[in-house]
Parts: sequence; C-alpha cells; structure tokens
Amino acid sequence: MTTSEPSPRQARHALRWVIRCSAGPLPDRQQRALQRWLQADPRHALAWRRQQAFWDGLDEAGPEVLAALPALTSDRQGLRPIAPRRRLSWWWASVAAVVLAVPALPGVALWARSDLRSGDAPRVVQLEDGSTIVLDARTALAVAFDGDQRQLRLLRGQAWFRVAHEARPFR
Repeated sequence: MTTSEPSPRQARHALRWVIRCSAGPLPDRQQRALQRWLQADPRHALAWRRQQAFWDGLDEAGPEVLAALPALTSDRQGLRPIAPRRRLSWWWASVAAVVLAVPALPGVALWARSDLRSGDAPRVVQLEDGSTIVLDARTALAVAFDGDQRQLRLLRGQAWFRVAHEARPFR
C-alpha cells in the first residue's frame, strides 16, 4: 500500500511542530500531542520527515529565507494543548502568582539586560549602521554603539549577522 502525499495544510502543521521542537525539548504534554498527531495519519509522518529535512538545511539558506519564517510559527491551528479553565479562588491565584514569579526572575533579568529579543519565532532586525541581524527563536542580544566601535553581546540563543562595513569595528 502506497502512502499518498501530505496536503499543504499537513505540511504547514508539520513545519510548526518542527520549529517548536527545534527551540528545545517539548514539555511532556506537547510531546504526547505530537506523537498522537504523527500516528494519526501516515501522511503526517511523511510531512514531518520532509519538514525536518527542510529545517535542517536552513543554516545554509541565508537571512532572506529566515526572514519569512515568523509567519509559519503562528499558532492559528491550535497546536498547543489547552487545559480546561477552572475557577481559582483569590487565595489560590495569589499562591500561583508567587510560585510562577520565582522561575521567571532570570527571564526578567535577561529582558532588562537585552536590547533586542525574539519570541518563539525568528526575527529580522535592521541596525542603525545598516547591518542586518536575524535572531533565532528565543534569542536575546545587547547592543552598544558609540563613536569608536559597534559592540553586540549575545546573551542567549543564536543570531546571523550581515555586517555593514564602516570605520568602526563590529564586535
């Protein structure tokens, strides 16, 4: 029995999963949702393999191709499992806020130190000197330009640079 080709919708769905997986390990709940999706139809697994190969080749693609990726990561299809809503009392909501705030502190510190950030999708940024940066998903960068030099510090993630050449060094 031969497997038919995946539909464009299945290919987009597979690419969204591949992009999510490339950002780091999925939580158990999302990993189970991915496995259910892959097993639901042989065309899903075929689409997954093709999109994984596409994604693996992106390092050679360049910033123009990477700039088109943010539109692919939107979650209009409801890929993230959503828990049913429950009413929380004020007290439980306060406890949850405190518990959730503690792990978020490093993220807040990173946000305060960074000048450029990307969310769950790559982002293209044009700097004041004409240089172009493509920030990978979940990337943070600190920028310090002055009259003598152009200095950037990668705080988290990955970035690709197309440097505008001028007298100031780009570090």
